[in-house]
Amino acid sequence: IEGGRVAIDFTCTNAKPGIYALCLTTPNDTQGYEKPWGYTTTCVKHIVEISRGHLDARHTEPLVLASPDLEGDIFFPHPGGDCAISLSMLYAGTEATLTSADNGREIAMTRLSDNSNYKPGHLSLGDILREAATPPADNSKRPSSLSLNTRISRGFYQLHLSRFSGKIDILELTDWKANNGWDDMSPYCFWTQKKESWFDFSATRHLLYPYQQELYLKPGTSAAAEFVVRNLGKTKITVYLTLEADSDLDSAVFGKLSHGTVTLAPDQAIPVNIPCTGPADGESRSLRLRVTCGDFTTYSTVLVKGDKNADAGVPMVMPYDVPLYRSLVYGHEIPGGEPYFDSQGREFRFDVRKLCYKDEQGVWHKAKIAGTDKETNSYSSKIAFDTEDRVYYIDKSGDKMGLAWSDDHGHTFNRIPLGPGEADIETFTGHNPTLGPPPVLLYTPLSSGRSNLNYDSRSFWRKCNLMILYMPTIKDGKVTPGSHIMITDKSIGTALHSGMASGLVTKGEKIHLIWGECTDINDKSITGVPTYTATYDKQTGKLSPPRLIGYGPPANDVHNTPSILADSQGYLHAFVGSHGAVFQYSRSLQPDSTDSWTEAKPIGNVRGGMTYIGAICDSNDILHLIYRHWQSDPDGSLHGYGCAELVHLHRAAQDDIWSAPRILCRPAFSEYSVYYHRFTVDRQGRFWLSVAPWTTYWFYRNDFEIPRFLMESPDNGNSWYLVK
Repeated sequence: IEGGRVAIDFTCTNAKPGIYALCLTTPNDTQGYEKPWGYTTTCVKHIVEISRGHLDARHTEPLVLASPDLEGDIFFPHPGGDCAISLSMLYAGTEATLTSADNGREIAMTRLSDNSNYKPGHLSLGDILREAATPPADNSKRPSSLSLNTRISRGFYQLHLSRFSGKIDILELTDWKANNGWDDMSPYCFWTQKKESWFDFSATRHLLYPYQQELYLKPGTSAAAEFVVRNLGKTKITVYLTLEADSDLDSAVFGKLSHGTVTLAPDQAIPVNIPCTGPADGESRSLRLRVTCGDFTTYSTVLVKGDKNADAGVPMVMPYDVPLYRSLVYGHEIPGGEPYFDSQGREFRFDVRKLCYKDEQGVWHKAKIAGTDKETNSYSSKIAFDTEDRVYYIDKSGDKMGLAWSDDHGHTFNRIPLGPGEADIETFTGHNPTLGPPPVLLYTPLSSGRSNLNYDSRSFWRKCNLMILYMPTIKDGKVTPGSHIMITDKSIGTALHSGMASGLVTKGEKIHLIWGECTDINDKSITGVPTYTATYDKQTGKLSPPRLIGYGPPANDVHNTPSILADSQGYLHAFVGSHGAVFQYSRSLQPDSTDSWTEAKPIGNVRGGMTYIGAICDSNDILHLIYRHWQSDPDGSLHGYGCAELVHLHRAAQDDIWSAPRILCRPAFSEYSVYYHRFTVDRQGRFWLSVAPWTTYWFYRNDFEIPRFLMESPDNGNSWYLVK
């Protein structure tokens, strides 16, 4: 919608009984302070969810009302206890009344004086919205405020305003902490303007999940579409399940539902499945799975597509536009992480934090902790191997890191404790086969008082760490911690959730390291994270002096995690990270040495926006980067607004020219996104890119637990296939 006030009609025809959502987003206004909107609807039962863009803070998302010529109501639930209501930007004479919507009893009332400085005509509608974010400097236009503070019991409440305008803050409705492990979900962040419109969505949200599944199956082959029935309410419920098809042709490919009725305790979830058979090649069949709980009912859809090439990857047209509310489900159980392969081609992946291995029949199994029935719990998704095909990963137990290792091809794992903090492990990046156990970097936060460079509230992403290099060894057939050495006490740490930057690379007996450091927050002359390299020689036991490569802007930001690679000739390649600026690149002047480097220069002809390095060196000594890049709508598809895309760059290791950026993935929404991408290469030279798109809009994250999808390139990133 471009321009001034516009009315748009949405009509849902042939709707089946269920829950429907209308999602409204406004570019350049993720916090909802710039663009006014309103609605009318013929749907009797409807509610509004408080939903803005992500902030790294407690949810504080006030209602900003802009209809001063109307009176109005806010009906909302409350868990009971303190009910703090703050009303600002009110017009003179505004009355606010809090009433129990359950029994009609008035609880509190307050009125703004007619003599208030803030009167109609002082501020425009745009001013009202902007005032919600930044109060005006002119005190004569500063709005007047009211507050209602009382204790109430659990129930349903009505706040009536004689003038439906102002900024409204209500504890639990617009201000809340994470709820029951769901960072962005609260059972109390819903409201409506009419009592008869209300329904309790919070208890039945995710009653059936996911909302849509697609299966690609070879004609005549079978698989199961799995759904989860979940109770997010506070009481036991019974749920009835049925299948609905629009034709006998559709229903013919589906078998009997695994459950007709399930009873769930609070917070309990039960998987249910529908057997499916692949239709003829190129044909599709669909079915609805309906759930009913009391007078509440909704459904999910399963779509089965016949595909004679179902085992092959789907050629991708770049850029790939990430679809909304769509999950590509595999015809058999496959973990969603990026794959790693040992020397015999055995495949390993993580399913969230659980390490999985594939047996000779192609069936996936979850590894166990040796001597127990416990599954693994990893810190990152990196997996490493030595020349005897032992398997390694970084294990997490509470706040303690450990090196987990397996000598039975990943079936069971033992653990070597390391210490608190975060850790990185060396993995294969193209030319660094590991002879023995892989080296590990441990980043241990400095406790208060141990360093004047420790965490400072003025710099949210700044935490100072001890960085310790561990060099595990094999003794009597077992992996032992080996020796360790402190590298620095000023490390900024590491950020491994996206990109998979490499903090170390081994060539022979030398371990080459790269890291960023914290700096004095009061020194404004330092504009980026200083990035250093050094080499540890295992034969001599000596660490070389650190060499400064460059500065990754902004300063004191752990997002600026650097990365280091080696090529086939032993030359080292250093990438200085950034958070929304431009990566810098430098190459060692001698092979297998960090003593001298070329001048660090910005990468390619790229304007800003680079974050989260993913880097490998292919068999032809071509360097490849995949990273998140903020783009200002280069092709016009977002009407002039920006978005974060996943981009690929490459260059020859001994060349000075980078390729033009190639967009691999584009988000479904404008504004902030992150892809949690993991970029790896295997020993056959295949590229793997695991992606889990994440948007700033938390209503979407709440309703769609975004699964990872996997991309493969057999030709050094020239073409990509969606792995099924």
